[in-house]
This record gives sequence, C-alpha cells and structure tokens, in this order.
Amino acid sequence: MAILLCVAGVLAGVLIFIHQTGQRYLIHIYDPLGDDYGPGTYTYPVDYTFRLENFGKRETFDIVEFKVYQRNGNVVFEYRLAQPIVDPWASPLKAYQISLQAVDIYIDNGREGGHADTIFDKTVPGNLVMNPEGRINATISPDSAWEYAVRAHGWGVNVFLNPTGENGGKMTAGSIEVEKEKGIIRVLVPTRIVGKPDSRWKIVTYMFSIDYGNARVVNSHASSWNFGGGRDDNSDPNIIDLLVPEGATQEEILNFESGPVVLPGIRLDSRTYRSRQGEARVKPVSTAMSPDEIPPMENILNEIVRRGVMYFWDMADNNTGLVRDTTKYPNDEFPASIAATGFGLTSIVIGAHRGWLDNQAVYDRVLKTLRSLRDVVAQQNGFFYHFVRMSTGERWEPAKLEKPGEPSELSTIDTALLLAGMLTAGEYYKGTEVETLAKEIYERVDWRWMLADDNTIYHGWTPERGFLPHKWEYYSEAMVLYLLAIGSPTHPAPSSSWDAWERPLANIGTKRMYIMSPPESLFTYQYSHAWVDFRNKHDRYADYWQNSINAIYNNRNFVIWVAINNPGKYQAFGED
Repeated sequence: MAILLCVAGVLAGVLIFIHQTGQRYLIHIYDPLGDDYGPGTYTYPVDYTFRLENFGKRETFDIVEFKVYQRNGNVVFEYRLAQPIVDPWASPLKAYQISLQAVDIYIDNGREGGHADTIFDKTVPGNLVMNPEGRINATISPDSAWEYAVRAHGWGVNVFLNPTGENGGKMTAGSIEVEKEKGIIRVLVPTRIVGKPDSRWKIVTYMFSIDYGNARVVNSHASSWNFGGGRDDNSDPNIIDLLVPEGATQEEILNFESGPVVLPGIRLDSRTYRSRQGEARVKPVSTAMSPDEIPPMENILNEIVRRGVMYFWDMADNNTGLVRDTTKYPNDEFPASIAATGFGLTSIVIGAHRGWLDNQAVYDRVLKTLRSLRDVVAQQNGFFYHFVRMSTGERWEPAKLEKPGEPSELSTIDTALLLAGMLTAGEYYKGTEVETLAKEIYERVDWRWMLADDNTIYHGWTPERGFLPHKWEYYSEAMVLYLLAIGSPTHPAPSSSWDAWERPLANIGTKRMYIMSPPESLFTYQYSHAWVDFRNKHDRYADYWQNSINAIYNNRNFVIWVAINNPGKYQAFGED
C-alpha cells in the first residue's frame, strides 16, 4: 500500500509539472556555469566580438540548461545560455538572430547501424578554402551511432544523413527561435523528417563557434578569431560546451590527450538531472619564459611596434584603405575611423621603412587610400566624418543599417589626425602622386569655417545640428590640430588661435609644474608628439616636450600613490 501511495505521489507531481509548464520534457539537464572551456583549458578569441557586448564576460557559449520536448510537429532542442545573446553580425542575409553560436545534434533512433563520425560539411567548396581544418575532432559512441544529425547556426538549420552532407546527404529543414534577453536558443526539427522521439532515442549535442559552415578552430594561443588553450596540430575537439550523461563530466570526455575523444549519448528517458563540473585533464601549453629566455628590452619594444604596424596593415579595407575603428566588430556593418586611418598611414610607412612591409605594397596602399579620401569618402569643406563605412566611405548613419546610435559628426580633431598621417606619407614618398594628393586634401580644408568667435576651433559639425557646442579651448591633443590649421597655405586659421586656448597649470602628485589637460587622459599629452617634434622648441607658455614628460611622471606617481594608499584597489608589482 505504501509503495502504491508513493507511486501515486510521483505521478501526481509529474501531472502538476506538465500542467504548470505545458511541456513534458524528454530530458532536462542543468549544465554547470562556467564550463565553456572545452576540456577545461580553452580560452576565448581576443576579438571583442566574443566578449565586449557582454560586458567582458566569457559566457557567450556557456550552456546552463537544456531541454528536449515536442511541439506542433517538431522536436524542440532548447539551450539556455548564461547570459543574454547578442548578434554582432546582424544581416538581412542571415536567417536567425545568432552570429557566433552553433550546435550539433546527433540522433540515434534505436535502429541498427548508423554513423559514428561527426559532421564536417563538405557541400560548400568555398567554405573549405576559408576554413579547411574546422572539424569536430571526436566520434560518437558506437552504442549511440546516429541516423540523423542536425547542424544549426545563424545562417540556417540542416539535417545530415551522412557526416559530410555529400551525395544528397544534407537537407535544409527546421528552424531556430531566439529569445535574446533570456539567452535562449531553440532548434526546431520536424518529426516528419527525423520521426517522433521516444525512450529508445539517444542524442549527443554540444555548442561550438561557427566559422564558414564548420567549427572555429582552437589553437594553443588565442588570436582575434580563434580560441586558445588547445593544440596547433588541430588534435583537440573544438567543442566549447558539451552536454553529458548523468555522472559523467565534460572535462573527462573531452580529454584529447588520453586518446581519441568519444562522445556518449544521452537517452531521452524523461529524467531531470544536474551535471557536475569536473577538473581539467589536459595540460595547457606553457607560455612562460625563464629569465634567460627573455629577449633584450630593445627587441621587446621593436616587437611591440611591429605588431602595432601590422594591426593597421591588417585592419584596413582592401578597396578604400580605411581602417576599422576597433576589432570589436568583424565587418563593414561597423565603422572605420578617420583618425585610425591617419595613424594607419603613419604606421605602415614606418613598417616600410623598417623592412616589415614591402615598400611597393605600402606605396600602393597609401595611394589607394588617398585617392579614396579625395574622391569617395564623405566630407564637407574638407573636414571628414569621424566614422564612415569601411567599404564605401559614406557617413556612418547607424539607422540606415538598423542599428542604434547617432549619425557621425564632421570631426576637426579626427580630420587633423588623418591629415597628419597623410602628410607623413607624402613626405616619405616625396615627389610622387602620394605627396601631391596629400597636399591637395590638406589644402582643401577650410579651417576658417570651423572657427568660433573667440578664434578657437569647434569640435565638429553635423547637417542636423550645425556646429557642436564644444570647442578646443583647453590644452589637449588638439595642438596638432591648431598647428595644421594655422599652417594651411589656403584657408588658414589666424595665428591668434594658438593663444586662444587655455593652459591651466598644475603640479598634482609631482614637484614638476605642468600644463594640465582637464580630462587628464594620458593620450592627450602624447598624440601631437606622434607627428610634431617639440624637442628644444617652446613658445612663451611652455616647452611642450618637457610638459608631456612632467605629465607622464605625474601619472606614474599617482598610480604608485593609489597602490600604496588603497591596497584593495589593485596590486602593484612593487613599491616603485
């Protein structure tokens, strides 16, 4: 009698659960928070596409709950992530509101036979050129060999009948639902294709990052677009988060150092359970150097400069030469920066001079960029918009791309930084078309148009609002702006503009008096020095070279003071 009452109680609980939720789950798994690291060692790509939109958190691929149920003729596979979903590559060409995440689902319906190999889609030859190594380096357990496999990502849902999809083994079927704020991705697969699930079914499923139709590769060290913490020989599984059977751990299953990775199936037996987090079994690749291996400081500084140069070389548009504002976003749906383009022109010339880049290739890139700036990139009275589209040079207007944000402004300081870069390139390639174009673009700028009544220069202008209310009226990075404006051979600002901005004195944190930039951002003391050699030159106000040195000493002293007086704030490397 007691047993019957116990069974009745369990059944009543199940019925109440189904009544309250409207769903009967074929499996319901709670996955550990923070196990979006494959075998326990994977680290995210360094590009901010994978993290900044989510406030720096590394949970973009972290599954915390998984459910399977039926609805309206579909099997629904529901994944809840640890945080809201962002869609950085939103595009009308993309079917669903996810860009980075992808899931594979392998269905063993209980029949004899089936496939053990995981999906490696070979149906799009161009994708294989772009990502030839994007395999899931694992097999499915023989007792869960699959009849159907589903690959779902932002560009579509496909059902595979064989691992490569070749010879008619891939069909478009199913759909995705995304609840971005809740972090939910649902993959709906028609039962008319895969059949109705029952307790004979076993599934294997995991999350990875999509890259040209297959898996984004994990290397030993993370790069802009690849994960780190694996191996450079592409031996690791490239799975970021795996759903595992009760009692097993992801870390143990994905331990590729212990032998081939075999993924076990999960039976759809209506259970609810919580997976446990294991310990990493894979030994990370060491990146530490012994003191004897540390190169001389000169070599380190040269390498820092070289990498900076290569950023501007790699991040420019091939057609316009315009440089991306940030690596946070991967494509032309986000803006190029006019200032970054100016820094880029200077940097790649340095790259040519130091032999890091081919001189002819740099000349061709600079020439292409200057032609774009003269003929294509949007401007008014010679001033350029702060942000423009990389591929077209049009003013950056997010609303036209269905994105939030204000249209860009004509920016005086960003135009000045661009001009400084162009004139640097013109001087380096003196006597060429590059020099001619650099002068032509500089000389068409009408500085007097941007002058305020007090002879300071406005920050900018927009067609909608006219001149911006702020002016360059204090010491700042705008020294290079005023020098270019006053030195213009065609439309100069008056020389009195140099005296029009204020130079407040301070000696905060140091005995060295210096002219202070009110925002106190360190770059404001440095930008102008990238192009103007202020050494042994001074006006009636200051030696600006020494002034920047004093300000940098102050910054250093302030950091030391904070570390000493606020030890909980952050930890310094030493007293000095």
